[in-house]
Amino acid sequence: MPSEWRKVLETYTQLETQSNFYNPTKCGNSLSAKDRPAEIAWWIGCARGLMTVEIDNRDKFGSTWWKWWKSMQPSWCDVDEDIELQCRHQDYHLSVCHAPGAWSSMDKPGQNGFLSVVASLAWWGRAFTNAHPDADWVMVDEDVPTWILAARDVVWVMECILASRQSHPSSE
Repeated sequence: MPSEWRKVLETYTQLETQSNFYNPTKCGNSLSAKDRPAEIAWWIGCARGLMTVEIDNRDKFGSTWWKWWKSMQPSWCDVDEDIELQCRHQDYHLSVCHAPGAWSSMDKPGQNGFLSVVASLAWWGRAFTNAHPDADWVMVDEDVPTWILAARDVVWVMECILASRQSHPSSE
């Protein structure tokens, strides 16, 4: 897996550590299920076991994953379906994306939160690696696979959540 994967895991660990590994189970403490890929719903239905979910169609999964990811973005993000979020996010000033509460709709720790995002990125990345065992993940930016763009965007959002929590320590 590329270096972006390590960054996803490191940032996810920081996110959960900062949440004191809080695992809320009440309604409203989970990421949106709107447009969620069927593979994630199946995995959740299997009690989030340690199994690897096989991705049969990487392109379809990637497309569905991006639709789900975009549907979760806060309203101030003004998501455009035609562009990858990584490119658009670079235009936001830190005072906006690090503001207290800016990410409250996505600041969901525990098993019903970013765990699904991280797990799904692992399955998707594994599917690419299995299909292209000799592929070089290191590519020039114009030729970056959509998985790498997704991983970078997930890291950016988690870093913004961490920063917005520090701006407003009482939010959990």
